[in-house]
Amino acid sequence: HVLRKYTGITDKEMGKRTEEVLKLTDVYQRALKLMVHQSDAAKFALRDGRKDRELARKLEMLKSPRARKLFQTISWHCHGVKNRSFHWDDMPAICGDAEMFSVMRETFEQGRIPVFEDTSDSSSSKSAQFQHLSFQELMAAEYAAAIVQHGYSTANLQAYANHFLSNSRDRKSTRLN
Repeated sequence: HVLRKYTGITDKEMGKRTEEVLKLTDVYQRALKLMVHQSDAAKFALRDGRKDRELARKLEMLKSPRARKLFQTISWHCHGVKNRSFHWDDMPAICGDAEMFSVMRETFEQGRIPVFEDTSDSSSSKSAQFQHLSFQELMAAEYAAAIVQHGYSTANLQAYANHFLSNSRDRKSTRLN
């Protein structure tokens, strides 16, 4: 359904245009966009009072590059510690954008971020994870790509590559040949 809607293909044309297939990353990009961009919810909230306008502002923030960067940071952290879930209380130390983190956590607690699922049990602090590991992998890959782009633009790619290619933090000094 999403693929047909994206490409504008009807059921009749579907058989004729089978060569137009999205890559798996494109599918997850689209799904993530649909899950995070809750534009209809924002439109309805704008029609109501001040409290709802504040909610609409927060939902709009979740569409921003700042939110994407926060998703990427959380994903990278989870991948780095080899864990799917994360504790909300641990994230402020990892995330650099306190305002965006606060908005994300608050809207998650209101059940308005479908890309995350609650993994809390009654005995521990609040925790969450991406609904599907593929979303986490996609975001972690985007984070890694941004690091490589930064390293390349600052002519410091060697240090980043050495870090990425080492299997331990103790072996950062291993050189690429």
